[in-house]
Amino acid sequence: MSKKSNLEELVDLKELQLIQDSFANTVGTSSVIFSPEGEPLTQFSNPTGFCSLIQSTEEGRRRCFQSFMAMSQSALAAKEPQIHYCFVHGGHFVAPIVINGEHKGTMFAGQFIPRRFSDAQLADIRRVAEEIKIDPEVLVKEAKRMRVVDEDKVWNYSCLLFQIVHVIARVGAQAEELRRAKNALQKAHDELEMRVQERTAELAERNRELQEANRRLEKQSKELRAMQLATLNIAEDLDAARKEAENARKQLEELTRKLERSNQELQDFVYVVSHDLKAPVRKVAMFGELLKESLAGRLDEDEQENFEFMIEGATRMQQLIDALLTYSRVQTRAKPPERVNLKEVIEDLKEVELAIPLEESGGRIEIEEPLPDVYADPSQVHQLLQNLIANGLKYHREGVPPVIIIRGRVEGGMARIEVQDNGIGIPEEHHARIFGMFQRLHADDKGTGVGLAVCKRIVERHGGEIGVVSRPGEGSTFWFTMPVGER
Repeated sequence: MSKKSNLEELVDLKELQLIQDSFANTVGTSSVIFSPEGEPLTQFSNPTGFCSLIQSTEEGRRRCFQSFMAMSQSALAAKEPQIHYCFVHGGHFVAPIVINGEHKGTMFAGQFIPRRFSDAQLADIRRVAEEIKIDPEVLVKEAKRMRVVDEDKVWNYSCLLFQIVHVIARVGAQAEELRRAKNALQKAHDELEMRVQERTAELAERNRELQEANRRLEKQSKELRAMQLATLNIAEDLDAARKEAENARKQLEELTRKLERSNQELQDFVYVVSHDLKAPVRKVAMFGELLKESLAGRLDEDEQENFEFMIEGATRMQQLIDALLTYSRVQTRAKPPERVNLKEVIEDLKEVELAIPLEESGGRIEIEEPLPDVYADPSQVHQLLQNLIANGLKYHREGVPPVIIIRGRVEGGMARIEVQDNGIGIPEEHHARIFGMFQRLHADDKGTGVGLAVCKRIVERHGGEIGVVSRPGEGSTFWFTMPVGER
């Protein structure tokens, strides 16, 4: 029986936290993920002061824990997400995370109320405050600040976040299954190899015995009969070995079919993200624009600003989903490697994708020839160079036209390519962090923080490495290695 994996073994909780925080910053909804035992796996994103104050005392935390566990068990029994209200009347979207029939955790989202607290509810909150040793008036003051949101809005936003979390957890479970299948295959291969070696040694020993028996054939007829029996045993052993090899071949074919199914499921994940997740976000942006246009001239300044925030948040979520798609397609849409001429790729970029950035920044791209060819997926090499060069054009010093210098050499059978710029540079403490998901060093940067993470994944898929050498004000040199192109 295979070992059951916890949620923290299936997914990167830091990346999951980044998605929660990005979602909270976009739509203002708080969220957290608990293990089936009630242990927090991620931190509360955008918590309300009301809930934070209740959890500031030991008794408050205990009551919250009991309430969370009760809501989690109810949603798990119903086998679907639900909206519940806790012991202090706060609303929560509760969704059990179930993978392959196993409860891996529970997502809570919301921390909202559909309408302001009634006098009776405020009186009950004062009573609870005394029980958990908090100043009642302070707690009531925070209660009156609770965000008021319709249940339908909380349900729609939270369901979208839950779909993202559930897809990530499911992909993690599939990756874990692949890892176990690979380990099982390797174990079977090692065992078969050992048995083949043992059988080869036994056959070699018996062959020596056979030769010795032939030399004594004329004198020892009994030894001849023994030799005949030994030959029969060898034939039986060979047949058994053949059957074992056939069984191993069938196991290998079955594992191959499982790997193909898993790859298909990964492609299905890309379909879910590109259709099931993008559609509701696209509708929010589209209908927001239509509603803003239909109400033109009838909105005050605050209402106009709220529409802008809503539309900008939906657009930002579309960009985030597109970035996740790009990151996942490094594996799901990979092509067989072939010899790639880097100079031709760069010339194509200058004429098409980078033509406008070059013209707007007044920049130029220089190639120190000769550049070695690489043996890789052509489309991914194109994307890798486009991301690195575009960064050099984007982060240039004010008043200084960007200059991008590209050079390369061969080291130990690998091509080392360097993309050097004369831009603003990067502090050394951020050199490793910038290759992570959703990492942005500049607060006003409208990007998704996924570009360099995609570059890292492309390079590592081809067995190479990537890094940067940079100091603030002195520009940056991004480098990567890839297999040398076939000659």
